[in-house]
Amino acid sequence: MGKAQGMLEEEKKHSKLQVFFFVIFIPLVFTIMMVYVLLTLYGVDVNGKMKEAVKDLPIISKEEQKEQEVEELNLQKSQDIKQLETSLQEKKKKIHDMQDKLNEKDLEIENLQIQVQRLNEQLAEADKKREAEQTGLKEMVSVYEKMAPKKAALIISELEEDKAMMLLSQFKPDKLSAILEKMDPPIAAKYTGLLSKEVSEND
Repeated sequence: MGKAQGMLEEEKKHSKLQVFFFVIFIPLVFTIMMVYVLLTLYGVDVNGKMKEAVKDLPIISKEEQKEQEVEELNLQKSQDIKQLETSLQEKKKKIHDMQDKLNEKDLEIENLQIQVQRLNEQLAEADKKREAEQTGLKEMVSVYEKMAPKKAALIISELEEDKAMMLLSQFKPDKLSAILEKMDPPIAAKYTGLLSKEVSEND
């Protein structure tokens, strides 16, 4: 009797389980699948909607929040690295530009030094030439001073005015007077006036 009753209860449990599967679970699964297919056919992003629904779950939301934080940190690091690279490139460009300017300045200084050297050479050459002219002039004056005043006056009268003035300005006063006395009066008067003017200008 008890055994029969147990079997009866077991059959009732199996029948209830079968009713649940056949009447509730299977139709529900079928209905969900049909709705999924229909929504997909109508262009509804069912997977996206499901993901959005899943996001509202606390556990998954925390995990995704951590992932999002990691992504944001990585993005921030990437941006910082890009900014540092940009800043480094700008500094390199500034250094390069400054180096170019320094090279230009060095080239300018070198050119100026060359110009100064050339000017010094020209000045040295001019000094040598002036010294040679002074030496030649002194020698000429010495020669004319040894000449007779009449002969010296005749030769100087034939010289160009500037050369004649160079010689006359170097003679001693007594020799100059003797030579001017032997010149033709108009020529002597001209050189006397020029010599007086030169003396007054130097004073």
